[in-house]
Amino acid sequence: MKPKYPLIQIHSNDKDSPLASVEVLGIERIMRHLLPPNFFEGDDVLYRLHQQLPIICWSTIKKPPFVISFYLCCLYRKGSYAFFHDLLDAWLIPGKILDLPLQFAADFSLPELGSQKYTAGQLKLFIEEKSDLEIIQKNLPLIEKELRSGVPSDFKAKKILELKGVSSDKKTALIQDTLVKLIKRRPQDFDYDVLSEMQHFLVLCKAEFKKTRNFHLISRLIGVQYLFRKALLLSSEVYPNKRFINLKLMRIKTEEGIPALGFVVAISFLRENERLEAKHMLCAINKLVSGVSVVKGSWFFNQGHSDNVCTFYLEIKKEDREGFSLKEIDLLKEALAKEILAHIAQSMNPIFMPQNEESVLRNILTLSKQLKFVRDLPQAIMTYHHQTDKILEFSVIVLRILKPSMRSIATYFDLKESKLLFFLDRTKIVGTLRKKHPKEATLFRLQIDKAPFLRQDHSVDLYKARESVLSALRDVIGDFRDYNGGTISKESELFKKLCAHLGETAEQDAFLLENFFYSLTPPIMRSILPPDPIQDLFLMLLSAKKRGVHAEQNPILEIKEKNKYCILLISGVNNLLAKATLKSIHGLHIHPRQFAHCLVSVGDFQYLGLIYRNPDQQTFIRLRFIIEKMITEKTQNPEVEVINYL
Repeated sequence: MKPKYPLIQIHSNDKDSPLASVEVLGIERIMRHLLPPNFFEGDDVLYRLHQQLPIICWSTIKKPPFVISFYLCCLYRKGSYAFFHDLLDAWLIPGKILDLPLQFAADFSLPELGSQKYTAGQLKLFIEEKSDLEIIQKNLPLIEKELRSGVPSDFKAKKILELKGVSSDKKTALIQDTLVKLIKRRPQDFDYDVLSEMQHFLVLCKAEFKKTRNFHLISRLIGVQYLFRKALLLSSEVYPNKRFINLKLMRIKTEEGIPALGFVVAISFLRENERLEAKHMLCAINKLVSGVSVVKGSWFFNQGHSDNVCTFYLEIKKEDREGFSLKEIDLLKEALAKEILAHIAQSMNPIFMPQNEESVLRNILTLSKQLKFVRDLPQAIMTYHHQTDKILEFSVIVLRILKPSMRSIATYFDLKESKLLFFLDRTKIVGTLRKKHPKEATLFRLQIDKAPFLRQDHSVDLYKARESVLSALRDVIGDFRDYNGGTISKESELFKKLCAHLGETAEQDAFLLENFFYSLTPPIMRSILPPDPIQDLFLMLLSAKKRGVHAEQNPILEIKEKNKYCILLISGVNNLLAKATLKSIHGLHIHPRQFAHCLVSVGDFQYLGLIYRNPDQQTFIRLRFIIEKMITEKTQNPEVEVINYL
C-alpha cells in the first residue's frame, strides 16, 4: 500500500511552475527512505517528527563499483544542506574527488501540521574502487555523528569544518559571515567598515598565521582590534598630546594543544620614531611573569598610514608547557598595560661618521705628551664608534712605552679569552722617550654584545657599556689610564653614592632614577653636586608622581630650602613652558656651577626640576617670581599653586 503523506508546500520562487511537482516527488522519495510507511498516521505526528530530526540515512553498501545515496531531513537552517554536501563530498573518502551523479535539496513546509519550515536533501556518490570500501566503513560512524551535530547548528557546523581544515577561501567566508552577524547583533558598536578591517587584517597577516588559527579566533581578533582602533582614534582627537592604550587578554591553546595567552594591544603613538616589537612586548611580560616565550609565528601588527594608532597581537606560553595560574593572569591584566608603555622604543637613524684622521693624530699627540717616564701607565682614549642590531663598537687608541719584553696588543687578545671582539687598525712608533724608549701607538676597535646594556625603553646605556669594555680590556692588556674617562668616572661615582643614599627606592625606581640623573644640566653638575640635593629633588619627583597629574590640571610649583640649596619642582609642564622658563632664568645670569636643571618625562607628563647652589636671596626671589609669572602666562591662570617644604 502506497504511504500517505500530508500536503507538501515548496518554498521557492517557482513553486507554481511544473518543476514544483518534481520537487514534491523528490521530497516524498526522501521521506520513503527516512520514515516508515505509516509514520504520518495517528496522533502527535509533529511531536514524533521533531523528536527524530535531523534524520540521516544512506543506502546499502555494495561491492564496487556502485552508487551510495545519502538522505537528509531537518528543520530549516540556512546552510544546512551545504554542510551536509561539503562533509560527505570531502570526508567520506578524504583526499579523493568523487563523482556526484545526483544532488537534490528543497525547502518545504507541511501546512496541515503547522508553519514550520524544513529542508530535505539527497546526495549520490559513485564508488568505483574496492580499496575505498574499507575507508567508507571506517569513516561513516564518525561522519554520521558530525552530521547530526552540525546540521542543526551553524556554530557547530563551522567548528567541524574548521577542525577538518577548510580552504583559505572558505575560512575567509566563515570570518566574513561571523562579522556580518556581529554587525546585525551589535549595530551600535560595529558598522560595515569592520569588513574593510577584515580585508586589511587578512592581507597583512602571514599565511601560516591564518592556517593555524581557527576562524572564530581570527574573527574575534578583527572585532577587538576594530573596537580598540575606533576608541583610540576618538580619544586622540580630543587629547592629541596624550597617549592611550587598550589591552585584552585571551586564553587560547596552541596548535600542539598547549595552554597559552593571546594579547590584543592598541596604542596611540605620539612620535613618528616610536615602535613596539615582539621582543619589547616579551620584555614587558617577563617583568611580571617569568619563564615565558613567544608562540612562533604569532606576532602581528597593524599600523595605519593615516593615523597614529597601532594594533598588535602576540601569543605567549610557559617554557615548561604548563598553563598560567589565575594569579599570573590577574597580574598581567592589572599591570601589563603600564609595563608596555614603559617599553616603547625609539628608533634612531644610524649615524654615518667617517673617522677623522686629523682628530686621531691630535689624540695620539695628546697621549704621547702624557708619557713622561718609563714607569708611566699606558694612556688610552676610548670613543663610541657605531652600533648594529646586536653589537656596540668602540674605537681605542693606546699609547705605551715599548719595552723589549712586551707583546703586541693583538697578541694579548690571541692568548686570552675575552667577551670583546678585537679588530686591529694599525700600530706605529710615534716618538721616543729620552731618545731611547720608543712610544708605540696602537689603534684598534672593540665590539661587545649589545643586549646586556639595553634599558627598559630599549635605549642603550652607553656608560655601562663603556665601563664593561674598559674592565674587559684591562683584564686582557693590564692596567692603563683612561684619559677621556675622568668626567664619566666622577659621574658614575656620584650616581653610585646617590643610589646608596636612596637605598631600596633606587632599586624600585631604577629606570626613572637613571633618566632623572643623566638629564641634569649642565653636565658638570653631575660631577660636582653632592648627593643630598639631588636626592631631595628626586624624592620630590616621586612624591609628585604618586600624587598624579591630570591633563586639565595646571602646573604646581614645589619649593624646598635646605643646607645652602634651593630645590624647586614644577609638575605637569609642557615643552613650551619649560623652554620659556629656562630662557627667562638664563637672564638672571646665575653662574653655571650654581644652577642645575632637569626635564623628566613620567608617562605622558613632564616635570621640571631646579637646584640652586648657595642662592643669593634677592636672586632667588626673582627666580621664583619668573617661574610663577611663566606659569600664569602659559596657563592663563591668575593663581599658581605653591607647595613649600620646611
